[in-house]
This record gives sequence, structure tokens and C-alpha cells, in this order.
Amino acid sequence: MAATYTTPKLPLTLNTADLPAPADEAAIRLLPTPEVATLTGPQGQTGEVNLVIENDKPVLFVSLGKADKIITDTYRQAGGKLADWLLKHPVSQLGIDADQVEGAELAAFGEGLLLGAFRFERYKKPEKSAVPCTITVRSTSKKTEISKVVAHTSSLVSAVNLQRDWAHEPASEINPQTLSERAQELAATLGVKCNVLNEQQLIEMGAGAITAVGKGSKTPARMIVLEYAGKGKGVGQQPVALVGKAITSTPAAIR
Repeated sequence: MAATYTTPKLPLTLNTADLPAPADEAAIRLLPTPEVATLTGPQGQTGEVNLVIENDKPVLFVSLGKADKIITDTYRQAGGKLADWLLKHPVSQLGIDADQVEGAELAAFGEGLLLGAFRFERYKKPEKSAVPCTITVRSTSKKTEISKVVAHTSSLVSAVNLQRDWAHEPASEINPQTLSERAQELAATLGVKCNVLNEQQLIEMGAGAITAVGKGSKTPARMIVLEYAGKGKGVGQQPVALVGKAITSTPAAIR
């Protein structure tokens, strides 16, 4: 296979720890905006950040908007807006008290943070590097649950951002051959079986529609077959087949 690729590292990471937080750790507070906004609390629409100093300690109030409009996705939006704010402001360490939110809300907030931190800048010379920021999710009463939520959220968003990274690549970098090579390399790290059918194999199996489309490119079509046998209770159950397509012939193609 060809040379390996490298997945860009996000400037934001999530981890877990116990309460109480260190005295010098800046805190995140997710709160609805009150009817009468104050200078020392959440302000404005969902995701607006208000940095306040409380007892010589920085606190980031992140608005959830109007209280009667808050849904789970509100936390995802707030996380995305906070990620954008953090990329522009040098903060290296933050903490959030997970006992103030439910598991689904925390997962949505974490998704928003990590999705919002994604940038595709592989071919750009950055004006300045973002300060890496670690957000520690702290809890006393829900430590096991919180650890599972953070681990699942980080894993899920890592997969989504990997797809976004590949989809942003120009056609000069991603074509049927290089995409299949990346899929094989990734599958090998995950214990997933990967079989790539070349043009001749596609012709023999009667996949004329696929090979016909591939004639428009100097790189012949490929079919990538990924198989995951499952584990635990999933072993031996009826398989689920997901079928998709990856058009790599134009820079603007959706993969």
C-alpha cells in the first residue's frame, strides 16, 4: 500500500477527573440566559460566552438561550460556539461540573465541542497555532457514567472528524485507489475485515454501472467491502448491511 496518512490532532480534548477542581482551573457553567441579563452571568443567544472573574478565578458562562427553548441539541450548539471561542482565546485548561447536567446533555455538549474544533488546514500555512485546551469533566456522584459518556463521545466524534478530513481532501489526493488504501490501513487498526474489489473483479460480477462511471477517471473504480463480526452479544446475530458511494472525481464531490 501507499504511504500512510496522518489524522490532524484537535486543539481540544476531553478527559475526566474527580471533584473538587484545582483552585487555578477555569470553570465552564452552562446556564440559560435570565430575563434580565447581568454582567456576571450568561448573556445573549445560545453559545455566547461571557468570561467573568469570581473570587479570583475565571469562569466561562456559556449561554443556553431562553430557558423554555432548551432542548438536547441546545447543548450541542453551545459546545460548538464555545469551541470557536476557545480557538480564538488562549485557554489551556478548563473544567466542568458534570453533576449539573444529564448524560445526554453532556454527550451533546461534548459533541459540539469536538465537532466545532475541527478545521481542515492541511494545505494552509496557519497564521498562528491554537493553544491546546484540555476540558476536564468532573463529577462526584456519576463518575462511572460520565467516564463512559466522555469515552463514547470522543470515539464517535473522532470517526466523524476523520470522515470530514477525508472528504475535504482534493481529488488529486483522494481517488478510488488511495481511498481504498486508506480504508485498508484504517480497518487493520480496528480489527475490521477489508476487501477491495478492483475493476476486473467488478466487471466479472456484473457491476457495469460502477465501472461505467469509473471510465470518466484515469483511476479505475474500486469497491470497498468492510466486515465487522461484532463482539459480545452481537456475535452471530443477523448482519446489517450499509451501502454507500464515494465519488472522488471532483474536488467538490461528497464522499
